[in-house]
Amino acid sequence: QVFVTDAARNPLSGVTVTWAVTGGGGSVTPATSTTDANGFATATHTLGTTLGAQTVSASVTGLTTVTFTSNAFPGAVASLVFTVQPVTTRVGQTIVPAVQVTFKDRLGNTATGAHNTLNLSITPLTGTPGATLSGTLNRTPTAGIVSSDDLSFNLPGISYRLRAQIGVTILTDSAPFNIQP
Repeated sequence: QVFVTDAARNPLSGVTVTWAVTGGGGSVTPATSTTDANGFATATHTLGTTLGAQTVSASVTGLTTVTFTSNAFPGAVASLVFTVQPVTTRVGQTIVPAVQVTFKDRLGNTATGAHNTLNLSITPLTGTPGATLSGTLNRTPTAGIVSSDDLSFNLPGISYRLRAQIGVTILTDSAPFNIQP
């Protein structure tokens, strides 16, 4: 909302204000609005999916343009993505490079503020029955990312998958990989 006045700070009605997104994305509605009897003109800025600063300007011919800045932050965790997949490794050896899981919000941004505990396990019905996954299986993210640098298996097998899970509803499985004798 902007307040349009004359030089003596008296409200001006009927003045057209032009609104525009000037940085970071999103939208502003309406593109123009007219000041009311009290000198106020209003528009709505809907933030875009880009994280960080998003700006909107309000301008009136012959007057100084006003800029509004909002900051978009990632939302709550909505999904998990293996950003570094597990690779074929030998029994008892640590998987290198470290397996990495990224927490994503509903728009696909990294959920940098997430503090949910991630659980890693062997995806059911993959690999060798009775196999054990060793390492730190429960971790909290740093800036929305969990890196697991100590994972290993006790039995060889083909087509293992890892399951990354938060609670009961947010989970994903890795690409298949093998554990060699």
